[in-house]
Amino acid sequence: MRSPFSLAILLLFGLPGLGSAQAEQQLWIESGSEKAVVARHSKSPDGRHALAWVVEADPATIDWALLTRDPDSFYEKYEVRELWIVDLTQNRKLCSLGSSIG
Repeated sequence: MRSPFSLAILLLFGLPGLGSAQAEQQLWIESGSEKAVVARHSKSPDGRHALAWVVEADPATIDWALLTRDPDSFYEKYEVRELWIVDLTQNRKLCSLGSSIG
């Protein structure tokens, strides 16, 4: 069963028409040792900022190739650990909005 936090995030990501009409070019962003999925339909109108989510799993077990070949399955398979606001033009994390840990 998914947590209310995870369901809220999935609903947000699934809303059509948010962000830029352009297709997502960048699927993930790295910040130090962490890697986060750029949320679909979350780009700002100017394409500079977006939401990204850190996967709640051992980094060695995350199937990043699945994100490339079947994004829907990736979204269904993994839970959200942390939510970020990211700057796509500078490829960096700006801040963390929340965490499902503890």
